[in-house]
Amino acid sequence: METYPAEKIVHLIEKWIGSAHRHGVFLKDNKLRYVWANEAFLHDVGMKNLDDLKGKTDRDMPWPDLAYSIEEQEKQLFTGQINFLDDEETRAKKDGGKLIAKIRRRPIFNSDGETIGLMGFYFRYPDRSEEDNPFFLESFPLPTSIFDLKEDVLSGNRPFIETVGALKKKEKYQFFSFLKSLDDTKDQLSGISVCLGEREYVCFSNTFTDYKIATLVDFTEQARTNNELTKANEWLKAWIWELEYHNRKLEIIHQMGCALQLCRSVADAGTVIKKHLPRLIEAAGGTLFLPDETRQRLPILVSFGDNSNLKKSMPAEDCIAFRYGRLLSPQENTCYRCLSSSENRNFSCLCLPMMVSGRPEGVLSLRLEPTEVSESIEKELLTIATEYISLAIGNLQLQDQLMLQATRDPLTNLFNRRYMEESLNREFFRCQRKGLPISLILIDIDFFKLVNDRYGHDAGDFVLKTFAGYLLKSIRKEDIACRYGGEEFVVILPETPLEAAMVRAEHLRKNVMISSIEYRGEIITDITVSMGIATWPLHGEDPISCLKAADLALYRAKEEGRNRVVVANAEHVENNGKSYLNIENNPSLLNRH
Repeated sequence: METYPAEKIVHLIEKWIGSAHRHGVFLKDNKLRYVWANEAFLHDVGMKNLDDLKGKTDRDMPWPDLAYSIEEQEKQLFTGQINFLDDEETRAKKDGGKLIAKIRRRPIFNSDGETIGLMGFYFRYPDRSEEDNPFFLESFPLPTSIFDLKEDVLSGNRPFIETVGALKKKEKYQFFSFLKSLDDTKDQLSGISVCLGEREYVCFSNTFTDYKIATLVDFTEQARTNNELTKANEWLKAWIWELEYHNRKLEIIHQMGCALQLCRSVADAGTVIKKHLPRLIEAAGGTLFLPDETRQRLPILVSFGDNSNLKKSMPAEDCIAFRYGRLLSPQENTCYRCLSSSENRNFSCLCLPMMVSGRPEGVLSLRLEPTEVSESIEKELLTIATEYISLAIGNLQLQDQLMLQATRDPLTNLFNRRYMEESLNREFFRCQRKGLPISLILIDIDFFKLVNDRYGHDAGDFVLKTFAGYLLKSIRKEDIACRYGGEEFVVILPETPLEAAMVRAEHLRKNVMISSIEYRGEIITDITVSMGIATWPLHGEDPISCLKAADLALYRAKEEGRNRVVVANAEHVENNGKSYLNIENNPSLLNRH
């Protein structure tokens, strides 16, 4: 038998099942070779991707001892000796465990009625519930088929396979040609009669892009068939409505995902989420909690709907969904710790943890109202939306972390030298455009080497962190405090004249001088600082010349006895707007202790 192109088989099934279903699903061609499987099947056989699986047979799987019997049964399926295979099997898994499951196999036909492949899926023990069937047609009791109009291949549920299995080859070919030629605009509501063997059926069909769904109702017994016709019509219309609903919601999720990719901060992502989530699901309200830096509390990032009964923050240990990292359905969720009061509730809560690399990084809590849409569809849509949100929030948090590492000094949490250089140029040019002054304060901790020698480098680090705290408390929000290197610091004071900079520097110097630092039971006293001040346009025409002027002023403060504030002398500054001085090449300006 000639091998049929595997892409035709995969095209029929992959769209309707997808790769994320929890039950194992696989496809084989007419040579009994695997051509596709979902993630659950790949996990059971220990393979990472489809390329590892394609072209393999059961002899290459973890159950080679069962390969011969499986191949013999599947050959009977291809030759038409049997119409379907429904077995309970025990198979070995790649990780050494056992897979005990109900295994279902269904043939896939081409438009000539030939069997060109098979689809298989299984339900694991002890969870053998078939309510969540990966092949949705299996849940319908009437013979129902799905026809791929683009690839001319089709398959169906067990009642359909049993029906066509009793047909001769010519009858089967005629029947498949009939299915392909059905005109949905005329026949989907009233149906059309078709004779198969000795029985008569009414066929209802509907087309979705390249796919046609057809359902057969046995019309042999008139009284029974009239009732089945009504139920089939209602089921088909309900299923079409749910499918259209599902597609509309997926489009909203797609739009939200595109908008999240454009966000530059977690706050921006919160705005996008607040805009799109109410469109996705009918809810009385919803809240997105993200953990703080300590991961001890869950403050609100964003919320929508009625939030009158909502806490602004809650302990992380109180949230079961965050603690255990799994979805909590309304039946499971009994804590309601995010609510200030659980009285007079006319809604249920659905809590979805946002997992990033297997770790909960937030919780989406929804207060749901009763809807006509099935709970399984809502959960599926919300799970997809939560994955989008989790990925976006995780990426933004990683960007923030990388930005923090690139711009902050890890010891003092002040801005680092790179950020200082970028900010210095930016703030200088901004003040120059406005015609406003800008001041620089260059600070050095006096005799810092003696602190390291006497108390140890750990104490020296503690002094640096403590001084950074003093520095941050003494400046405005728009000022920029940076660690320049070692025990030297730079403060950029935009729109600040020389007199104001002197007052602020002197205030900081006095606070440091009268302060004492306790470290591990020892009191570190006599900590003083020396400062040099330069202001544009008095002491330089560009950022580098002003920085050099402040550095020379700091050098004079050291020479004159330390613990003082010195203003740069304008007559000592060489103003050259086109040259940039590399202060690092002047050791005498750096190694002052």
